[in-house]
Amino acid sequence: MRFAFRNPALILTVIAALHCSPGAQARDYQYQISLSPGYHQDLKASSIGYDIYVPPAPEGVEPAKAHYRLLLVLPGWKFDKSRWIKETDLKQYANRHSMILVLPQMNTSIYASQYFPETRMKWHSEAGLKFINETFIPELRQKFGLFTAGKENYLLGLSTGGRGVALIALSNPDLFVAGASFSGDFDQSVMPSDKLMAAVYGPFDRFSNRWRQIDNPVNAAQKWTMPLYLSHGTSDGIVPPDQTNRFYEAIRKAKGADFPVELKMVEGAAHDFRFWNDQLAPAFAFFQRYFHGNSQL
Repeated sequence: MRFAFRNPALILTVIAALHCSPGAQARDYQYQISLSPGYHQDLKASSIGYDIYVPPAPEGVEPAKAHYRLLLVLPGWKFDKSRWIKETDLKQYANRHSMILVLPQMNTSIYASQYFPETRMKWHSEAGLKFINETFIPELRQKFGLFTAGKENYLLGLSTGGRGVALIALSNPDLFVAGASFSGDFDQSVMPSDKLMAAVYGPFDRFSNRWRQIDNPVNAAQKWTMPLYLSHGTSDGIVPPDQTNRFYEAIRKAKGADFPVELKMVEGAAHDFRFWNDQLAPAFAFFQRYFHGNSQL
């Protein structure tokens, strides 16, 4: 028996439906990568080191055909990029959720967008935020196809890296699906004696407008677009817990009470890897809400 299909539009609809099955759609939002599964250390982008961790491929799937989400992982000030891997369970979370980890060596960067004549602390020839946006992301996009808009890109940072999460998200409003920041600092203008900020932006008493208007996430909250998980220990002796509270309240004031920003202040927690490791579970639970196919995406 022969069947004649007389409706070309119907044929195209059937083909499109097959192609757009949930599995195919999910893969469109994820990455394949030429690197083999494992921990690839001390790669270079403009002389700056970075690591990439690629989780094992699912059972029965060739590594080259596996699909992954992407997580940019930012260290604290002077923290080695490997400490996230060595001192937390981050690798296990990456395995569980099929996430490639990208870990740049940011050294003494405070994620400034520019240097000034008064800048005394230059971690690299390019200011940190400029390096991430204009060198690092484009190079990894060209080399590995990572950091593609429209795919499942996430952000995670601790301490100064938590500040980096905010500044990178603000300067890339369409790139990241969701982020998490632990123990970050977000409004340098209320810390006028901060030596690190003064070493980049100049003394507060002479350049207070810089401190308020440049690289200040709290004062840029109206531009905020990314779903965000925030946490801070109430016994943090390094970064005042009020920094995270202020950013949370600034986002809610600017974007409304329904905006997806979540705050967890942990009683008695300090500025250490015990706290940061404990925060991975709620942070990844937050990320999962925005995995492709979940209702909140």
